[in-house]
Amino acid sequence: MSAITNIADLAVGSLVLNDGAYYTVQESGGVKYLRQLQESELETYFIDNSWTLSYALDTNSWASYHDYYPSVMVNTRNILFSSDYKKLYRHNVEGKYAKYYEVGSSQATYASYIDAVFNPENVYTKVFSTVNWVSKITNSSGAHLHQQTITDLLIYNSYQCSGNLDLSIKTSNNATTLNYNMYNREGTWGVNKFRDLVNNTSNPFIDSELNVISSNINSNKPWYTQKRFIDKFIISRFSFDNVSQNSLYLYDVSANMRLSAR
Repeated sequence: MSAITNIADLAVGSLVLNDGAYYTVQESGGVKYLRQLQESELETYFIDNSWTLSYALDTNSWASYHDYYPSVMVNTRNILFSSDYKKLYRHNVEGKYAKYYEVGSSQATYASYIDAVFNPENVYTKVFSTVNWVSKITNSSGAHLHQQTITDLLIYNSYQCSGNLDLSIKTSNNATTLNYNMYNREGTWGVNKFRDLVNNTSNPFIDSELNVISSNINSNKPWYTQKRFIDKFIISRFSFDNVSQNSLYLYDVSANMRLSAR
């Protein structure tokens, strides 16, 4: 866009911002004019890198990123509302967890996740063996679903990554096939079946938005090249897909490790 205000000095196709609306310079019969862009046309000119970040007043810290991008937010004493230019939405509605603005006639369900960094004795290199957590899931009736917890786990460090682990608890149906990767011991959940699946450590495996770059993760990597996680730290992403629309409470997270012998 340009600061030039004389339309005759602008090239055809130039983008102009005027009074909060976007226009393009058009020409007909040797005369230039401005045509206002419709909302559906803006994607041609802009990449949407919007994000929403919440601030916690009790801890004076930035608390979380969110998957919705409001144009405006307002609140009463107890209720939060936001708008996407088209409709006004009420937040924190029971039975609509992680469902935000409508696209057409549907609302996508987003996953919720927390990233935890395990970095005790940060000057030492450790071998990480297990990631543990304590959680509770309740349904809309308030019943405690003892055999349910988070749905996915991702573990990575400065050069290794497990890829996204779709969690499955040991049951009588899969015990003989070893088709499980999670256990529950007296209320504490744990995963120890994680190994490095990065194809090429010279290439990134996490992008700038902290998403896994799946092209650099090889789930068919030969078992003898799948190394244990050895570094000064690991980051564990505890995810819940919200498909069930149940409530997840994550009370505690931890990791088992030992000092590297090298």
